Amino acid sequence: MKPFPREVAGAESSAASRPALTVIDRSSDTGSALALADRFGTATVAGPPLLIVGDPPCVESLPASVLRRCHRLRAAAPGPVIDWLSDAIGSESLPAISAPGDFLQPGDKVSLAVRTLSDVAWCKNAVTSIARLSPVASSGFGELLLNAVEHGNLEITFEQKTALLDSGGWHDEIRRRLDCPAYRDRYAVVSVVRRRDVLELRISDEGTGFDWRPYTEAGISSVSGRHGRGIILAQASGFLSLRYLGRGSDVILEIAPPA
Repeated sequence: MKPFPREVAGAESSAASRPALTVIDRSSDTGSALALADRFGTATVAGPPLLIVGDPPCVESLPASVLRRCHRLRAAAPGPVIDWLSDAIGSESLPAISAPGDFLQPGDKVSLAVRTLSDVAWCKNAVTSIARLSPVASSGFGELLLNAVEHGNLEITFEQKTALLDSGGWHDEIRRRLDCPAYRDRYAVVSVVRRRDVLELRISDEGTGFDWRPYTEAGISSVSGRHGRGIILAQASGFLSLRYLGRGSDVILEIAPPA
């Protein structure tokens, strides 16, 4: 895995050595956090990621516009867990990473912010390692995460995607919408929470929602065309449960915790 620079809030840094990842933890003071908020608030959406560890008091001073772009690690043990997550976030090559066996204990939670298709890829890889997902479950999770970005945040409808696939313009339209002011600041948040008996994976997007019921009630043979099977495939991926909440911008998966 390619090493990358890491900065802890409060440490001095220069533009020439701008970190690939910035970490705020309990040792970070409010002044440093506000300086980071200014940096992140004025940076482009492609700026370096920010990892918040625990619930440091200075986080209360960060604007909501900054917090929604952050990755968070709550209650998990320090040391190897933080180092592993930092590597996963900072990785450019999407390696076959392996999370520590005790990554999450009951009550622990990790939240990852996702915006682009490359974010979807590394987040799928990271969650697969954290939750020890099978290849089938990993694919199902990835389908739902892609839906959150593509159909949720970027509001590409089923009909629009069909036309874009037919014309070969799907990737160009994704890039255009990611740069569009109406969509470019939207994030999907993936939360992995360790309960006592289950591991909960939650995907939340900032779209307008959709009627998910026809997709959860349909069988795979009822869907025709080049796409539209993501939810059905996820249902058949071995999760203990899959349920959408409210308007459809939140979906929760449950799986047995790693042994």
